[in-house]
Amino acid sequence: MEGEVVIKPVLESFFEILGVVFQKTVRDAITGVVPSNNTIIRRIESRGKGLREQIYDDFRSSPYTALAIDEATDITSEAQLLVYGKFGCWCRIVEKLLCCLTLYSTTGHDIFSPVDTFITENLFDWGRVVECCIDGAPLMMGRYIGFQGVLQRKYPHIHISHSSFIEKIWLAKSFRLCSMK
Repeated sequence: MEGEVVIKPVLESFFEILGVVFQKTVRDAITGVVPSNNTIIRRIESRGKGLREQIYDDFRSSPYTALAIDEATDITSEAQLLVYGKFGCWCRIVEKLLCCLTLYSTTGHDIFSPVDTFITENLFDWGRVVECCIDGAPLMMGRYIGFQGVLQRKYPHIHISHSSFIEKIWLAKSFRLCSMK
């Protein structure tokens, strides 16, 4: 469908404008191609998968990482959890969206569990996570049953910050990261 709606009309317009330059056989061969219904979708998914794997590889190879976690509600009123990663890459600190997880319940454990599963399934090392930034929502900040409490009990080495990453820490880490290379 996308090929018929997007690509073919563009090519036809291109040949109308510059048709004199091309031989009729070349023009007929190109306009006669029937693209599959999902050509564009497959190409975007393929490139997206490659990009995701590159981001994941960079995250895995960084000696220090941090997470920022934010819950939101989408337009269908479903709870979503956005997990951002901050990590060193080529002597720079970069921040990338790692995943968007659907939440079926919003207790601290129910938020921590899919994050933990995502981190372990993608072979990320919790030992390299030095900080986790969360917002001020009670389900995130609760010391006993909130996400913060569950995370701190399982990974006590991770510093919890609220609302933004602490840039001083990252500046110091980036100097160490660059001096290692």
